[in-house]
Amino acid sequence: MQIVRATAAQLLKPRFTMPLLIAVSALPSLVVAAETGLHNPLKVSTVQDFLTTILGYVVQVGTVVIVLMIVVVGFRYVTARGNPGELEKAHKALLWTLIGALVLLGAQAIASAVSSTVTAISSS
Repeated sequence: MQIVRATAAQLLKPRFTMPLLIAVSALPSLVVAAETGLHNPLKVSTVQDFLTTILGYVVQVGTVVIVLMIVVVGFRYVTARGNPGELEKAHKALLWTLIGALVLLGAQAIASAVSSTVTAISSS
């Protein structure tokens, strides 16, 4: 393990100054949090709930992206005007959009199956 020794001139450089200022400015809030007790802003109590919540947000954002990509692919089909090269690009974009949608839905299904399996194993 290498010990890093910084001189006063190096500490005044921006790459050392900003993290130091951030750390020092965070200290009062940490002291207040320690005195009043910590509050959980995520409203989840287990790692499983946390991951399920994050996956839910990813699926919501991914669904919006999928819908937008289908609109873009439709626009590509319309602007291709029978050009075989452009139609092939639009077809590939549609194929990859549908594959992405299946991966997104598959991730949700796999996570649900694993979650129910873990719950069933831990309760028995």
